[in-house]
Amino acid sequence: MLQIGGLFGLDSHLRPSRAVETLLWINFAFMTWRMATRAIFAGMSYGWAFGLGAIPRTIIANIIAMMAARRAMFLYLQSLTGKPLAWDKTQHRFPDLEVPA
Repeated sequence: MLQIGGLFGLDSHLRPSRAVETLLWINFAFMTWRMATRAIFAGMSYGWAFGLGAIPRTIIANIIAMMAARRAMFLYLQSLTGKPLAWDKTQHRFPDLEVPA
């Protein structure tokens, strides 16, 4: 991301330390590895088109996880101020299993 920003002249003031930059590259390598293994194994099981679709699904899953973590953090912080935690229950509709006689 920092190198993409550098293409647009946005990196002049935002230089991370060497340690942070190293951690970002390690994180990028692990993310690339994760997307590649998901694509390969999904492709082996369900075909190459499904395997290629695993790559954007990985990115979307990470965005959803970050949004869920953000929401959980805010709910936790609110609970520290006295607001009770409430369980978010998904409403399900189940079919009527009774067979008319």
